[in-house]
Parts: sequence; structure tokens; C-alpha cells
Amino acid sequence: MSDLTFWGVLVNFLYILGGLGIFLYGMRVMSDAIQKIAGAGMRRIMASMTKNRFYGLLTGLFVTCLVQSSSATTVMVVSFVNAQLLTLTESIGIIMGANLGTTLTGWIIASVGKFSLSKIALPIIGIGFPLIFSKKTKFKHTGEFLVGFGLLFFGLSELKNAVPDVKSLLQSSDHHDLQMVREIQSTIEQLNSYGFGSIIIFLIIGIIMTIIVQSSSAAMGITIILAVNGWINFEIAAAIVLGENIGTTITAWLASIGTTLSARRAARAHLIFNVAGTCWMLILFYPFVSMVDSIMEGSIYLENVTSTELESHFDKYDDQSDPSPEEIATAKKSIVDTNIPLHLSLFHTMFNLCNIALLIGFSPRIAKLVERLVKDTGKSESI
Repeated sequence: MSDLTFWGVLVNFLYILGGLGIFLYGMRVMSDAIQKIAGAGMRRIMASMTKNRFYGLLTGLFVTCLVQSSSATTVMVVSFVNAQLLTLTESIGIIMGANLGTTLTGWIIASVGKFSLSKIALPIIGIGFPLIFSKKTKFKHTGEFLVGFGLLFFGLSELKNAVPDVKSLLQSSDHHDLQMVREIQSTIEQLNSYGFGSIIIFLIIGIIMTIIVQSSSAAMGITIILAVNGWINFEIAAAIVLGENIGTTITAWLASIGTTLSARRAARAHLIFNVAGTCWMLILFYPFVSMVDSIMEGSIYLENVTSTELESHFDKYDDQSDPSPEEIATAKKSIVDTNIPLHLSLFHTMFNLCNIALLIGFSPRIAKLVERLVKDTGKSESI
């Protein structure tokens, strides 16, 4: 590899890192602004609407949809358990709801490609930026929310543009581009050649990626972009999403360090719930993926794109002429690129819904299991 190629790869990597940084920062600003706007009301909701596991589930779902971060919700849960505002069993219900609430992020990311929300990112920032300087607290926090919202989609757009598209690289006349994409494709194909073992490999990759970026939403965004740009297929992306569900538990785990015994148990309950769900999903992985594909309309493989989808695609652009083979190939890729994020979002949502339906009745048993795993040593706890 030449120096020019090395520096080109390095610069492209920094672009990807920069896009990811803007995305994460925007999510952080938006989440913080919503918590400021909601104020003590959100804390009262989480502390009071937990009469039973189902109320807790709805509370976790509602709060996570607001703050757009299951990590933020679970950290709040750990802090409330630490302050003895929630019991261990109540916290498990909220954590289940948080897992379902975080799937909304995938649908938002999927809608970027469908409705081009990234195009209005800068105008939204432009509206929110002057409000930040307002003396009225409500306007100031609203401005912060708008800026965060705009940065989130601007960062996602930059991340999508920074990740090279496989098809365009294969059509490149640059020998280094062709060599790079073929080497990466060869590596992915090699990892995907072990049957069910490949699902485990990519699940582990999803865990590692989420731990590194410290956000399952960001990891989900990266996964969708890699799938849209042709680097990974739907099954690989689904396996990575399962890994992200486990990787996101590390945030609550870190937040529980140095807290009370109950708070540490709440963090472990989050891990057990997500790991248990991933285990049964691995057993039913291929049938579940097929079920999701049958529920959601649209092809996610180039060879499965129907003539009806192609006709609809060309009618949308008022193209009445007979398309060339190259135009048909481009249209098929555009159709698949639009469908994969929606199918992946549905997979994520249905997995969490099924996991909650299966395990919510076992919340007390999960609490007892955690109590046995995280034993009271009799030492004084920090509060």
C-alpha cells in the first residue's frame, strides 16, 4: 500500500469518526435538553409510575422514547435504586421498557433515507441556535434540543457519506479502490462462511462495537449504514443488532460501580434480561428473520426485487423509457437500500417485544437470581 493510499484511508477513517462524533454529541445534547425541559417531572414519573411491572414497562418505554437513549434511562434507574426510590423488581420493569423504547432510534434512522430528514438538519440547527442565547430557560433548552436534533441527523448524514459504497468502489478505475473493497469483502465472506458460527462471530462484533462507542443507538446507525452501502447483508446486520443489545448493558454496569447493593443488582438484571433474550433468539434466529421479512413488504436482496417494485421505482421518477441493464441494477440497489433499514428496525422492535412478552412474568425470579449472584457481603454500602 502506497503512502497516498495510506493517508487516503486515514483521512476517510477520520471522516467516519467525525460523523460518528457529531451523531453522538447531537444525541447527548438532545437527551440532556429533554431532561432539562422535563425537569423534576420526569423523575417523579419514574419514581411513582411503578406500582407493578407493567406500569414500570410503560414508564421505561415513555422515558426512553423521550430521551432517545436506553443508556440514559438505565443510568437513571440505577441512581434511583441507589437512592432507594425504586425497588429491584420495579427497576427490572423499567429496564424492559427502556429496551423497547430504544428501538425508536432505529426507525428514526431508517426514516432518514426514506424522507431525507438529513436535508433539514442544518435549518433545524439554524432555528435552534439563536434560542440558546435566550434569557428564558424554556426557550434556551428548546434551542438546545433543536440543535441536538439537527446535529444528530447531520452527523448521521456525514457518517453515511463517509462510509464508501461497495458498488461505486467496484466501478472505480483506481486499482487500490478495487483491491481494498475486494479484500474487505473477502474478509466478510470468510467470517460469514461458518454457518451458525458466523452469527456468533458478528454478535460478538456487535457487543465490541457498542462497548467502544458507548451507545446502542450509534451502533445501530453504523450497522444500518454498513448494510445500506452493501458491506453486510441482512442476516449479518441482525446478528450485530443482537450483540448491541448485550453491549449496551455495560453503561449501566459502569454506573453501578461504587453504588449500593440494590443498584448493582439492577445493573446485573439488565445484563441478564438482555443475555437471556439473545440466547432464545439465537435458537430461533433464521425462522425469526424469515418471519420479519414476510411481515415487512419490500425486498432486501437484489435477486428478490420484483418487477412491481421496479415499475413503482421508475414511475416515481416519471421514467417511461425502457431502462437499460445498468439503470435496472441501480434501481434494484436503491430499492434494497431503502428496505433494509426498515426491515432491520422491525427485527429490533419485534425481538424486544417478544423478549418482554416472554420474560416480564419472570421479573420476580430474575430479581431472586440477581440477589443470589450479587450477594450481600455485609460491608457498608456507599450511597
